[in-house]
Amino acid sequence: MYWVFRYRRALLSSVLLTSLFCVSSKAQAPAGQVLAPSINTGGAVNAASYAAGAPLAPGSIAAIFGNFLLGGPSLYSALPLPTNLSGLSVQFGTVSAPLFYASSGQVNLQVPWELAAETTSPLSVSLNGQAGAGQTVPLAPFSPGIFTLNAQGTGQGVILDSVSNRVVDDLNPAVPGTTVVQIFCTGLGAVTNQPASGSPALASPPAETTTTPTVTVAGLPAVVRFSGLAPGYVGLYEVNAMLPAAAPAGTAIPVVISIGDAISNTVTMAVQGLLPSSATAGSGPIDVTIYGTGFTKTSSVTFNGTKQSVTFVSGTELTVTLSAAELAKAGTYTVVVTNPGGSSMSTNFTVNSAVFSLGGHSVNINAIVTIGNQILPIAIGALAIGGSVYSVGIDDQSALPAYPQFQVGLSADPVSTGSNVTFNSDTANGGLTSSMYQPDSTTAGSTMSSASLTIDFGALAAGSAVSGTVTFGTAQGTVQGNFKGIIISVD
Repeated sequence: MYWVFRYRRALLSSVLLTSLFCVSSKAQAPAGQVLAPSINTGGAVNAASYAAGAPLAPGSIAAIFGNFLLGGPSLYSALPLPTNLSGLSVQFGTVSAPLFYASSGQVNLQVPWELAAETTSPLSVSLNGQAGAGQTVPLAPFSPGIFTLNAQGTGQGVILDSVSNRVVDDLNPAVPGTTVVQIFCTGLGAVTNQPASGSPALASPPAETTTTPTVTVAGLPAVVRFSGLAPGYVGLYEVNAMLPAAAPAGTAIPVVISIGDAISNTVTMAVQGLLPSSATAGSGPIDVTIYGTGFTKTSSVTFNGTKQSVTFVSGTELTVTLSAAELAKAGTYTVVVTNPGGSSMSTNFTVNSAVFSLGGHSVNINAIVTIGNQILPIAIGALAIGGSVYSVGIDDQSALPAYPQFQVGLSADPVSTGSNVTFNSDTANGGLTSSMYQPDSTTAGSTMSSASLTIDFGALAAGSAVSGTVTFGTAQGTVQGNFKGIIISVD
């Protein structure tokens, strides 16, 4: 394809020109014999994806490969597109295709809109009235293909940001949840305000696709804001989509368009941020790569306000190592990169609550509990006594009117989808009735009506820090306290 792109698509012009320009070896006719042009078997493909065997969609841009017996390349010079270049024409049945470009080995064309109701079509090429052998090509309402910088249907996509209209690559990465990207493609099917075959789409009213495609970035859905023909161009579609807030960072994040039952080629773009962007509480140390722009050897990084040691990789990539202490507690922490000259980048790193299962394990904890104005050393146990039944309690404390000891059945494994487990004597779990008991029932005020113990785990491992609350009802009233401690053993 070769046309004059304006303003924001000046770069797109050279990209698409490269994508649709190919030089093949010219076939030579034996002396005294006239050859007719021919199409390679399976030589009709989507001009963006080059997907072998994929059907062509009416209105889309296609590339036809073969032996076309031309002495040199020929380009269209005005819109609407011509149906003849240097004496060469391409027919889908009885319909002549509008041509962008023709050479000895490749012809680039628009699949005529008139074929919308067809599932197959005869395809043939003629040169100066001499028709070559035809073949049948499959047609489909949709055959999406995303243009790429390497003109091979792979790698960096022809994807621009909507503000600067620059390619979204490592020098201009997209910002998750903020950047609206413009994805240039073909084969998205029927549109409103459809132009004639070979004619450019109008800006007003726009030619929007009658079916909204799905855009995924690293498998995550992006919000599509516009899908239709790019104004001023023939067969070129533009899909504008908001980058998902959860899109991962990297220089080659996969992007795919699907529409109907058809799926495009996978292309890539760059996304600013952290990789990884999260970790589990209690893990670490871990290396984190920061993707952005304008980095130098003197760029600085802070995590939750604490300055980090930085490894400079390139102007678009830095690495830092987060310690176990920095990853000890669940939460969202700000990472700030400051570059020389004052420019900065701010993003978040999430420390997730640990996901674990007691799984029949017994946990023993040494802790300090604060109850009112008392600060007491205690031992806490959650002891597996069979199946999902636990005996739970704290040890005898003469300073307390009573100490909770109870038995409880937990519903299932895992016992938590977060970082804490609550053992509650008032709750009958798993079909088991909780029961209270007290080893020393003669102690004054020792009769208990209820008890609850919540343990916040950073990790289910010996040596890991824990915290939590303890609440129990006695004859003298409700006793509540907080504790912090260390896991002594997990059996």
